[in-house]
This record gives sequence, C-alpha cells and structure tokens, in this order.
Amino acid sequence: EWLSKRYTGPQLSDHMSRTRRIQSMLDITQVPERAQLEVELMRLEELKNCSMSVRSQLKRAARFYFEFLSER
Repeated sequence: EWLSKRYTGPQLSDHMSRTRRIQSMLDITQVPERAQLEVELMRLEELKNCSMSVRSQLKRAARFYFEFLSER
C-alpha cells in the first residue's frame, strides 16, 4: 500500500520484485540501516555478477525499503 501511493502498475510490480530479489540474497530485516545494506549487497557474489543497471535498481529498491520502514 505504501508503494502504491507513489507508483502504479508495472512500476509497483518492479519495486516489489526487486525487494523480493534482495530478500532472497540477503535477509534485509537483519540489516540495521540503509548504508549497511548497500555494503552487504556489494559483498554478495551474485550481485557482483549483475550489470551496473541491475545493481542500481536493487540499491534503489533497498532505499525504498528503508524509507518505508522509517515512515511506518
């Protein structure tokens, strides 16, 4: 619901998918802050093998996740 206020349709689906992808690589609920999540993501071999645009999209999804947590 929080994301649906900002995005609709395919954009919303993309953000949800990227957040789930991050969650499958790393338990983001155990990372205390956004900056630490980005560090942890960059340590993952799976992410290192992704293109620059995919890494950027996943980092953006992580930022939205922490923004969501801060506004809850």
